Amino acid sequence: MPARYSILRLDEDDIAAHLHDDVAQAAKDYLPLWLSISCCLTILSVLASLFTPRTGQLRSRAFTLELANHLYQPNVYIGLERLNDTVLKAALPDRLDIFPHVFAPVSNVEPGRVFPNDGNARVTFNGLVSPGEPHIIIDKNTSMIAQIRVQDYGFARCAIASTIPDPTLLVAQNRTLKLSPNAPPIDIWILDSSSGQLDLKTLSWRNRPARIAHVSTLAVRPNEEMRSAEFDCGTTGLLRTFEFSCTHDACNIEFWQGQPETKPRMAFTFVQMPL
Repeated sequence: MPARYSILRLDEDDIAAHLHDDVAQAAKDYLPLWLSISCCLTILSVLASLFTPRTGQLRSRAFTLELANHLYQPNVYIGLERLNDTVLKAALPDRLDIFPHVFAPVSNVEPGRVFPNDGNARVTFNGLVSPGEPHIIIDKNTSMIAQIRVQDYGFARCAIASTIPDPTLLVAQNRTLKLSPNAPPIDIWILDSSSGQLDLKTLSWRNRPARIAHVSTLAVRPNEEMRSAEFDCGTTGLLRTFEFSCTHDACNIEFWQGQPETKPRMAFTFVQMPL
């Protein structure tokens, strides 16, 4: 007599329970493996971000700056040139004050010296803000190197301003100022900007950018804002590099440049004005 077979039917709940147990066991068995793979991938990702693919050496600040200098900077003011000039000028403020993002001293008697670049770094609610206030030193041996980027559209006239408050106002704020009485004006030079943004960790007299042209002189007087002669700002986003120097024995200017919000203001700034 031939054998007879009948289909064994399982309840759906039983099937689901078996599948759940199998998946749970598999996850338990492979969890250490997946954790190990995840850790390895994380380590490789960190190493890849620290090392250059070409040399395997740690990325230098100079390499990072080089990459930044080659970033495309698109025009963010598309179409503004088509606006009516009268309307455009009416909408513009009288001036824009720009604080240099690079502002550091260099010394001709210590040509290889790199001055500290951290300034008076500020502690804020969000943590340490660094670099902080630049240390301004201008005398017959020490110059200041400054870099800015031209800001906004329609501000084509530029000047450099020195703003020095009444020295008596600084005492209460524990701020110091060295300024020779009747100090001669300082010289403002345009420097070569073709190398891009300067590295404050390597900037010295020896490797400072070359001078291109003398822009103007600038007087520095207490309790006054003094301005240089005006010059063309250049195109929006353009990187500009300047040197503040003085060759006279009577030159002696030293202070910590305040932040934009610091009152009273004690700073060298770039002033952009509309045409």
